[in-house]
Amino acid sequence: MLVSPSKRIKKLRYVVWDLTGTIDAMPVKLKKLDVEKRMHWVWRSKDIFTEGLTLSNHQKKEFKKIAHGARKSFERNDDVNPLHFITYMESIALHEKILDLNERNKRLKKLFAEIADSLGLVEEGYNEHVAEFIISTRDCLTHYLVTNLPKEPAKIVLSRMGLLGAFERIFFYVIKSKQTFIPILKQIIKNRNKEHFLVIGDEYFKEIEIAHNAGVPTAWINTGRIKKEHYFHPELVADSPDELVSYIGENYL
Repeated sequence: MLVSPSKRIKKLRYVVWDLTGTIDAMPVKLKKLDVEKRMHWVWRSKDIFTEGLTLSNHQKKEFKKIAHGARKSFERNDDVNPLHFITYMESIALHEKILDLNERNKRLKKLFAEIADSLGLVEEGYNEHVAEFIISTRDCLTHYLVTNLPKEPAKIVLSRMGLLGAFERIFFYVIKSKQTFIPILKQIIKNRNKEHFLVIGDEYFKEIEIAHNAGVPTAWINTGRIKKEHYFHPELVADSPDELVSYIGENYL
């Protein structure tokens, strides 16, 4: 655990969580699979997004191009997991008008349910204690969730982890850009003291940098994707969500 010497957390009262990779361990578990098993989920996403539909040759080529890129990336051991390419698959389905948003969300829900059932959402030593922490601290902390997932797949994850109803408010399908994330932070913070808030996430150049630059304390889950000497200084940097919630429990509750 790294703690910034200039940390701005005065009295922690409100926590703003990311979901995928922060509360659940889906990206971590997918990344640990061998190449063929990772490719299974890339191809499975294509099958789900196109099930029962007739594709043009152009559309078939677009999906194959994504899968080819995924295999090359996995074989090079690039720092990506199948979710990266699943996002491309669903983007093609929308861009090519193969699916509309509602149908895409239903099919994404099916895919996430299959992944959750197959791999689980908890990784030993990574996020074993996160759900328990959120539930057990609701009397002293107010928890918010801001996720880039649509409601349907996000609820699959939350229900599997026993966290439906655990948050004061959930913001679904949020693209973590300055233009979208800052207004949501303002909705959450309102006229309260920023130093009573903590934004938690694993996307260094998205929710963490944006919140940090807005003067909101941050905790970054660093899974090794960015070398430590290259980052600005969030208030807290942890190797795992479990390490972070343990530190919060010992120092702020």
